[in-house]
Amino acid sequence: MAPIYGETKNGKRYVLTPASEIKPRAAKPIPKAPAIDVWKNRSYPGCYIIEVQCPHCPKTHTHGWLGSGDDGGHRVSHCGQDDKPNPGYYIEIPAGWHSKYPGKLSS
Repeated sequence: MAPIYGETKNGKRYVLTPASEIKPRAAKPIPKAPAIDVWKNRSYPGCYIIEVQCPHCPKTHTHGWLGSGDDGGHRVSHCGQDDKPNPGYYIEIPAGWHSKYPGKLSS
């Protein structure tokens, strides 16, 4: 199939490539974000706030957590930018976190 040429309203030209000729991108693995601290959520009894070290930026982010199960699940990072979307991360909860509560988990 031949490419399709066109022009935008402001005069820029473009070429549309047929879908059959587009190579799929390799999927990037979704990183893990280690838990740094956990504390009780005063607004929602039985739930927690978990602080994680973001693998996409140097900051830490907080997320709500039910405290059940061994993992914190997948979350969208708060540092995502419109021009640089990221796949988020999986929260990594250390084994025996409840015995370490409310101290720092990464110590």
